[in-house]
Amino acid sequence: MRFLNLCMCVLDVDVLQRLSLRVEQGSRTIPFGVISLRSGVILTPRARVTTATRSVLPPDAAWNATLVLSVRSHRVNSAFLFSVFSGTRIQLGLEISPGTLTLYSGLQNSVSFPYDLHDGRWHNLAIVLAGQTVTLLPACNHSDSRGASKELLLPPPARLDPRGTFRLGGSSALLPGVAPFEGAICQFDIVPTARAQANYCNAIRRQCRENDTYRPAPPPVLLPLQHHHTSSTSAPNLPSNRTFTTVPTTPSPPLPPSPSFLREGHLQSKVRGQVQK
Repeated sequence: MRFLNLCMCVLDVDVLQRLSLRVEQGSRTIPFGVISLRSGVILTPRARVTTATRSVLPPDAAWNATLVLSVRSHRVNSAFLFSVFSGTRIQLGLEISPGTLTLYSGLQNSVSFPYDLHDGRWHNLAIVLAGQTVTLLPACNHSDSRGASKELLLPPPARLDPRGTFRLGGSSALLPGVAPFEGAICQFDIVPTARAQANYCNAIRRQCRENDTYRPAPPPVLLPLQHHHTSSTSAPNLPSNRTFTTVPTTPSPPLPPSPSFLREGHLQSKVRGQVQK
């Protein structure tokens, strides 16, 4: 794996913090369509997170650093996790498609890696940007720690346009046919490549490591209702070591007619007899 000589002045950048999306940053209203949690954020289809590039990314750090991501997709589609535009030209972006990750440094300048992020699990990723070389590092403790490297067809822009636009998730008229990203982001950091090259797993936040190993419990199994032909009276709750016997109830004999009913019936019979005479 080839790395260029990098400037060690690149500092860690917490993109979610720069965007004021973390729940502990209560001084700013969370954008519409974004659900802020202690472990990160959830982007819904209506999320619109757009800001000036200079407020999020250092202009000269993007192509001399590593993107550290902890992401889980909620919907299978082709969507940009983030994008950086200078006017109408894309300068940097990561597209997540079924079975593929594509990093762009221009509309006609991109590299793709076979990777399935749409499996409903948390994924910790590191994407090393070093000149024209883009390296996708595997998951932590992967048997192949070398990762996969590919070369961009053209040199990337030397600097990101500070007056450009940074977009997290969402859709854009500049990306026709691309759906908004739906999913959770626990971490989106930019760290020095030298640090990530040693072991990028050390740069994964602790709560994001926990997310990576967390698997939601399956929903409870709903048993079908049983049709009983016996009495609907429910039996009392008894300890498991106790048994009980249900005695079927016998229908009660009909009650004898009341005296008033007998007197009324006798009177009606007497009247009918007089009429017949």
